[in-house]
Amino acid sequence: MADLTAQQFKDAARKAAQDGDTATARKLLERARKAEAASPPADPQNPDGTYGQPPEGVVANPYTGQMTERDLLAGHAQKKGVSNTESTARGVLRGGTFGGADELLGAANAVVPGPGTMQERYDFGRESMRAQEQAAQKENPLMFAGGELGGGAAAALAYGMPAVAGRGLGGAMAAGAGVGAAEGMTYGALTGEGGEDRAKRALQYGTMGAALGAGVPVATAGAKKVFDVGRDVVGGGADAVRGRASQDRANRAIAKTLMKSGKSADDVQGALSAAARDGQPEYRVMDALGVPGQRRASSIARSGGDSSAEIADFLDQRQLDQPERVAGAVEDAFDLAGTSSQATRRAITEGRDKAADLNFGAIRSSNEPVDIRGVVDKIDSVLGPYEKAGVSDEGIDAIRSLRRQLINEGADETYELSNFDKVFAIRKRLRDRVNTLYKKGENELAKELKGIRQEMDNALAASNPSYRQAMDEFSKSSRVIDAGEAGEMMSRPGRRAIDTTSEFSQMTPSEQAAARVGYGDKALTKIEASAGGANRARPLTSTKAQKEAQTMAIDPDLYQRRIGREMDMFDTRNKAVGGSRTADNLEDIQELQGVDAGPIVSALRGDLKGAALTAGQRGINVATGMNDSTRQLIARALMSGDAEPIKIALRQAETSQARKAIIDSLIRSGAVRNSGPIQEQIGSLSK
Repeated sequence: MADLTAQQFKDAARKAAQDGDTATARKLLERARKAEAASPPADPQNPDGTYGQPPEGVVANPYTGQMTERDLLAGHAQKKGVSNTESTARGVLRGGTFGGADELLGAANAVVPGPGTMQERYDFGRESMRAQEQAAQKENPLMFAGGELGGGAAAALAYGMPAVAGRGLGGAMAAGAGVGAAEGMTYGALTGEGGEDRAKRALQYGTMGAALGAGVPVATAGAKKVFDVGRDVVGGGADAVRGRASQDRANRAIAKTLMKSGKSADDVQGALSAAARDGQPEYRVMDALGVPGQRRASSIARSGGDSSAEIADFLDQRQLDQPERVAGAVEDAFDLAGTSSQATRRAITEGRDKAADLNFGAIRSSNEPVDIRGVVDKIDSVLGPYEKAGVSDEGIDAIRSLRRQLINEGADETYELSNFDKVFAIRKRLRDRVNTLYKKGENELAKELKGIRQEMDNALAASNPSYRQAMDEFSKSSRVIDAGEAGEMMSRPGRRAIDTTSEFSQMTPSEQAAARVGYGDKALTKIEASAGGANRARPLTSTKAQKEAQTMAIDPDLYQRRIGREMDMFDTRNKAVGGSRTADNLEDIQELQGVDAGPIVSALRGDLKGAALTAGQRGINVATGMNDSTRQLIARALMSGDAEPIKIALRQAETSQARKAIIDSLIRSGAVRNSGPIQEQIGSLSK
């Protein structure tokens, strides 16, 4: 018992007294006194120099040096009077700072120089704000609550609405969960007391905020859907009776199509403007929207009525004009300028021959003597093997005739020198003969005669130096003419792109121009030979055609863009009005009978379910404002060459989305801030 502490002796004495043993109780109290005397009391001074721990809400007022408490400060504020305006302002400040206005004022008070320590100034500033909030809430509870709701709403809209606006349901749920978690954690931490309590509340409110942030968009989307359906039923029914279009319903359909395309209104406008600059104003909104735009056009074209006829007529007429557009793209790309390969070659040939007449005319007029011995020797070397073998045919006879023409063989067989004009005339006929033989496929004889012609050129050039220059000019023009034919051959399917592009790249600019015309002329021939209704642009999109166009076209990128848009426009029509014409047939029957024939036809076929669904869908379309007049609005927006109808629809959709985002943010923020009772229930269940 000697080892007991003073407190233990006191407890034992208290028990003895309760048992009625007062003598023992006195002895134990004496022992407690001696134990206290033997053990000096610990210094109650706190590290900061103060003594003791004040109760919650009790702080030192550094400006008076006295202790005060929150209730006392609140009572003083109430005694002075709290106006509605002040109560509202206090609520707004608390709501807008996630319940952290007291912390903010404490921090501001701490950093401002003044009496006492920074901790004392912080504690006093924080409790003063809490007291003012308490007084405002007690004096004007509705004004304070309204202000807090408004402040919280403003904060939620400032950071929360931009995060969720413009997103689909999945994106809004994900963004809402993130924003709600951040909002809840901030609110929980700022309204807590002490490190442990703040962490606990931050976790609880953050979890609740994430759940609410993800769930609220789902709930509001469902509510909006119900509201829209109800509004459409009421408004659509009225529109159906009046035969009036629903611009609101049309805008929603257009905006939905834009959303599915993954493009913005600016993207669509940019595509339409680019098409107009490239000379394709026929390219419209439904083409620029891609597959979603084509599918929307298809739904309109197959629905019957004036809207169907309007969009189908537009697409049909546009397709009829495709051959001229594609041909124009080819002519521009390959510099045909309204001519043909044959006409180009004819013009180049005429120009070459005129120039040759001038150049060679001057040379021939000089009438220089020509040494033809080398030519005759070449002829004899060719004839020799045939003469020895006794072979004779049309080709050998032609070579013998050529020899006689050159030497004018007579009694003396003199042939050292000849008249320039005579040799030149024989050379021209020989050139034509060689070309004819090559075209007939008699390549061997053509090759022999070509060698003889070369010797004649050498002899003529030796006679007059100007002859070689004139021949070079003539050869250049001839190669240009040949390049036109080569260009035509390049377009043949059997030629590989790697070969044709390499051949084209090695040509001179003049030869390339002629080859380009020849290639383009053949492409035009293929377009003209295509069957009616065929996609004239498709053959031009093969890998071979694209690679050749990239090398040979004047502006490859422009050409490829124009052909690509033609493919898009054809696909739009094909999806919209191609395939089955059942919808058109039913529409014709309905016009003749004066009743909706779709359900009747289905019923007669035994398809009662289909008849019911068709009738139900037609009824829903009428009741929700999706009548023919509304579809006509959508059709005209899709056929527009300007994105303005899309921008109008998008503004309506953005306004609707913004309203929903505001509602989502307000509901989430209010629910998170008022989830205290739920947090307490969760906490009690976890114990």
